[in-house]
Amino acid sequence: MTELLDPRNGSKLGIRVYIEDTDAGGIVYYANYLKYSERARTELLREHGFGKASINEEFGCIFVVTKCQIKYIYPARLDDEINVFSLAIANKRTSIDFIQHIYKDEVCLAKLDVTIACIDFNGKACRIPEAVLNAIK
Repeated sequence: MTELLDPRNGSKLGIRVYIEDTDAGGIVYYANYLKYSERARTELLREHGFGKASINEEFGCIFVVTKCQIKYIYPARLDDEINVFSLAIANKRTSIDFIQHIYKDEVCLAKLDVTIACIDFNGKACRIPEAVLNAIK
């Protein structure tokens, strides 16, 4: 896990935990952290003017997750307000590495290292559009 950089210096997405996010005990189901991190990366791109649909239409490509490593530290619970922080840490020709941390107040609940790759509509790796790379640097 990437420990040297603090994603709180990047983009922030606030999320409220609802009943459908939790198990019978009111604890967030582990797979929902993946959904939260996906939303946060999507909003990071949107903040820079690149919605997923516009990337598809304008550049003829899509982003897919190729690697995800999660360290669960503390559980989020029903009605918690959590924040997902995302920071792009490495931009390559066809992929971007992110660190993402999920916090409740000042407590880190989960840490994620995620790599997304750019592919064309045939599923073949392609270059990330320069405009997108320049925006998230």
